[in-house]
Amino acid sequence: MRTALLAPVVAAALLAATGCGAQTHSPSAQRLAALTSKGIELDYTPLASPRDALAKGDLVVSGTLSDVTDSVALQSANPIENERLQGTYATFVLTADEVISGDPSKLRDRRVYVTVNKSRSTDVSALAHANSHPRVVAVLDDISDWKPAPGVTVTKPADAPLYYAYSDGLWLQDPSAAQMTGLYAEPHELPAAWNGPTTVAQVAAALRGAKG
Repeated sequence: MRTALLAPVVAAALLAATGCGAQTHSPSAQRLAALTSKGIELDYTPLASPRDALAKGDLVVSGTLSDVTDSVALQSANPIENERLQGTYATFVLTADEVISGDPSKLRDRRVYVTVNKSRSTDVSALAHANSHPRVVAVLDDISDWKPAPGVTVTKPADAPLYYAYSDGLWLQDPSAAQMTGLYAEPHELPAAWNGPTTVAQVAAALRGAKG
């Protein structure tokens, strides 16, 4: 069930290039989130509760962020549209250890492909370098039929559904970190019905509890 649209970017990404200095930083979930969201603000409706997340999410998984790639290509016959789309998305490849909700047959070798709004000022290679392979919990919308604009061709990984994470439905956490981090949301921004989770494990447990 498709219940969400890609959230609009309401503040343009900064245009400055990241430069080679990004390569000197150690990979971490916090750095990956900061590079991804740099200069971007998304307008979104929060997931009201774990039950709401299960109702809206086509697929809800926990696992690991295996890779960050540009494996989803967008192409338009309109040069202006191509320029607008260039560098605005990355693909987060999740390896699922658990399907909390949804159809497990949608996974490909346990992998899930998630389109993410990213800063145009950050290359996908910099995001891949920042990837520390953190633990992940994700509430995902199936956008396999997505077209960001009329006439745009979307080429995705062969025979794999494509997903988009709810803005407060993608949480990352390194083993050494005390608290999870989101790309476009902070743990304290989750509505009261979530009961204040601060870790990926707590979010996953809340989702399991709502399902049960």
